[in-house]
This record gives sequence, structure tokens and C-alpha cells, in this order.
Amino acid sequence: MPTCLPRPAVFINVVLSTVDMLKLGKAGKVVSYTVGFYMFTTLVAALVGVFTVICYKGFFIDVSSDIGVAEESVLEQVSLSDTIYDGVFIKLISTNIFADFVNSNFASIIFFAVVFAFAVQKATTHLHLTNQTTASHVVDLFRELEQVLLEMINWILTITPIAVFSLVANAVGKQDDPATAFANVGFLLAATATGFAIHFLLVYCLLILVVTKSNPFSYYKHLVPAQLMAFASASSAATIPVTLKSAIASGQVAPFIGGFVIPLGATLNMDGGGIYFPLATIFLAVTSGLEDQITVASYVMLVIIATIGSAGTAPVPSASLVLIITAYNTIFNTTGTPETFSFILAIDWLLDRGRTILNITGDATVARIVSHLMASEEDADDDSAEAEVKRTSAARFSRLTNPEGASMRKSKFRGGQGGPSSGGEML
Repeated sequence: MPTCLPRPAVFINVVLSTVDMLKLGKAGKVVSYTVGFYMFTTLVAALVGVFTVICYKGFFIDVSSDIGVAEESVLEQVSLSDTIYDGVFIKLISTNIFADFVNSNFASIIFFAVVFAFAVQKATTHLHLTNQTTASHVVDLFRELEQVLLEMINWILTITPIAVFSLVANAVGKQDDPATAFANVGFLLAATATGFAIHFLLVYCLLILVVTKSNPFSYYKHLVPAQLMAFASASSAATIPVTLKSAIASGQVAPFIGGFVIPLGATLNMDGGGIYFPLATIFLAVTSGLEDQITVASYVMLVIIATIGSAGTAPVPSASLVLIITAYNTIFNTTGTPETFSFILAIDWLLDRGRTILNITGDATVARIVSHLMASEEDADDDSAEAEVKRTSAARFSRLTNPEGASMRKSKFRGGQGGPSSGGEML
């Protein structure tokens, strides 16, 4: 159930959030802010990855003479251009939207949902002008479906602790010799953890502190359930419903913004991969005896590949492994898979979970910032139409933020003050 709910939930959330933004006339600004911040954080993540690997490169040991050279590839080789083209552009345009739901192609699902929302809004406007109807029955249906899905998500959250234990135990149990694997790549683990910590503290926390003038940890404490789910599932996509719930429940993210920014981030924002690609690539080079081929140009190329390639990485477990080999072969003009890649495979179950936690934290961070920026641009007195849209948007998540049906309290959303959600009634 946790893996089947994200697909319909993402589609419905993006449609409703886009419709709400169109009614408010703020779709363009929200998209601009969202894409801009996602591109910025991913670029900085790649730079953090390069900085971290430069600091740790001296600790990696060349073991090529001990294990030899791989004679054939373990993974199918894909060119860098194909990786970017197939991972970014082809995935956006659907030839069969039902197949995309089956295959979890979230980029196509989100793109189709945005186009669908524009069509719904245009059709509703046309019917309103011709006095045929003043409401959209499609939107009403989607709001009902959303509440059904949110109720199912609440059921999942009640069994999350048990799920975390079983999923992690299964991943650990699949390792033939965990102790040996950890001994060989201890410094890679340390470097990755360092990169993640730097990015979280100096990028995410600093962005919230500077932009919103508020304590970032007062917001991040609400994301613990989402981070727990991310660790268990190792999938940004599977964590979308919980990330959305946590962000909205904090009272610091407007529902109509969170419903658009967070699902988009699960496909577009892969800061964890942006940090890890340079680390893993240089690790493979040093341990395979290619340290003398590492130049400034290699690092520049790594930043470009990590920034663009991570955006095309699927939001599913271990999706970045092929791109690591692609980057390694592209930069060092090699073919096949180095033997030391087995070290990365041995611990990817753990590193992948760390990348996922950072990814969903980044999604929630951008949602918080965009909510604050949009709130800062609002007039002191909202007109009745805008206030009604915000009330509807907030009501969409009333069951999500308080499924027990606690009494409602009215409060004005102002992102910089950490108040509850936008202008409506939050539970």
C-alpha cells in the first residue's frame, strides 16, 4: 500500500494545487520560485560533493593491484547525453499516461497533472461565462478522492515504526559480509555523511534563517515522520504523502503551495545524489588506480553531470547507480564497471536511505521558503475570492493535519511568522 498510494496522491495533489494557484493568479511566481530554488540547491549540492571529496580523497586507497580490473560490465552502459535526454526530457512527455502510473514515471504524471489542471480551469471558466455552472464537478470529485487517500495515509502512519524495522532488517540481511564492506568503504561513508551535514546546516538551515528570519529547527522537527519513512522506503516518491502531511501540519507551509512544490521536488530535486555522485566517482577513480587522471577539469565536469544528471534520476531506491558508472566512464574515458564498484553496491542500501532523507528535507525546505515568499507578497486585505480559495485549500488538508477531528481554529498564514496555513481554517 505505501508504494501504490503516492501515484494517485501526487496526481490529485498537483491538479488541485495548480487549480488553486491559477485561481489566485500566482501559478507563474510559484513555479519560478520553486524551479529556481531547486536548481540552486542542486548546484550547491554538487559543489559540496566536490569540496567534500577533495577533503577526503587522500584517505581512499588504491586497491586495483589486489582485485584486478573488471573484464565486463555489471551494469548496462548508457551515454551521458542519453542519461540526460531520457531522464529529463523523454520522461516529461507521456505517450501512455496509464503506463506511466504503472511504471511510476512521476515526471510525466506531474507534467500531465499540470496540463490537466490548466484544462480544467479553462473549461470551468468557459462554463461560468456561459452561465452553465459556477463550480467544477471535476475539482469537487478530486477533493473527495484526496480525502479518501489522506485517510488511507493516516492508516499507514500508524504502522510506520513496524514497517521501518522490517524494511531495514531485510536490507541488512541481504548483505553477505556487512563488516568487510563497511571496513573497505568507511571513509566513503564518513565523506558522504560530512557532505550531507554541510548541505543541511549551511544550505537548508541557512536559507530558512535568512529568507524567513525564523528558527529552521522549529520547522524541521515536524519532518521527523517523513524522514523516518524516507529511511524505511529509500524512495522520495513513496514518501511524498508523509512529507506533505508533515510540512502542512507544521503550520508553516501553505497547503496549495506544498501540494505543488513537494511532489515536483520528489522528481526534480535530488540534492543527495548531487552530493554523492562526485564522491562515488572519485572514490572509484582512486581505488581503481586512476588518481593521476583527476584534474580540475574532472571536478568541473562532475559538477555539471551531478547537477543535470541528478534531476533525471528516478525517485526510487538505488536509481543513481547507473549514473555513477556513466559519470566515471565519461570523465576518465573508460569502459565497463570497475571492480571497486562492488564496495558501493555493498553499502548502497544505507547510503541510498541517507540520500532520500536529504532529498525530502530539501523538498520541504523549498516548500517552506516559497510559502514565505508568496505570503510576503500578499496584500494586507485579501479580496473575498482569494480568501475563499485559501479557505478551500486549507480545508483540503483538515483531515490530514488533524485526523481525530479536533476543534478548528482560525489563523492567518504568514510564512515568516511560522503561523498556521493560508488564511483559512486549520485543524
